[in-house]
Amino acid sequence: MLDFSKANFFKLVSRICLIEERISRFRGLREAHDEISRTGNGYSAYLRDHR
Repeated sequence: MLDFSKANFFKLVSRICLIEERISRFRGLREAHDEISRTGNGYSAYLRDHR
């Protein structure tokens, strides 16, 4: 059985959360970029619509 101290456990969880956040942010950027490419309106229109 692994001996997980609480500190190590929370460190692991926070690291996983950080990675998840980074992935979702990257995915969001990809979707934004795809939408901007599709519409051709540029960033200003995207930012106006997604505030």
